[in-house]
Amino acid sequence: MPVIFKKGEFDNAYITVSDYLMEYFYKYDRYLDDLIVFLSTDNGKTIDKEIATVEPDCTYCFENDWYEGGDVTLYGFTRVSDVDMGKEF
Repeated sequence: MPVIFKKGEFDNAYITVSDYLMEYFYKYDRYLDDLIVFLSTDNGKTIDKEIATVEPDCTYCFENDWYEGGDVTLYGFTRVSDVDMGKEF
């Protein structure tokens, strides 16, 4: 699935990724939930896992400051509620 957002084609990486996720769920699922988002930037950072929470205004807010410049690649996501934390690791 990777979706690449090119530097210079967006003003704010956080809003761009949030908007993409909202559009995706409105188009395909319509069930909003907190997410674990897998993404990277082209500044040499490897794939990062970030928590994105649904806000009352129907946007996603990221728990961490992950954007450090460059292109953003969104590899995928999973709902936090789908993660089985009952198993021992």
